[in-house]
Amino acid sequence: MNEKTDELKGRAKEAAGDLTDDRHLKREGQVDRAGARIKEIFEEARAKMDDAVDKLSAERARARSKEILDEAKVKVDEAVEALKSRLRGDT
Repeated sequence: MNEKTDELKGRAKEAAGDLTDDRHLKREGQVDRAGARIKEIFEEARAKMDDAVDKLSAERARARSKEILDEAKVKVDEAVEALKSRLRGDT
């Protein structure tokens, strides 16, 4: 069940426990509501963690892209120098 369903179920049990003066049912409802809140907190934490991982992954991807471009630039510069050298007849 999802958190909202558990929350509603807990509220219903609490209300029924209040109406019937059934402490066990009321307590069961409180436990259901607490469980729903724990699930909600966990999902919020999970979403924040997912966002942090996505951000870190994006930062790493950008850094790696820069490394690749820098390496490519060096190779292009070397190729251009080699071509210039050949055109000048240095080799």
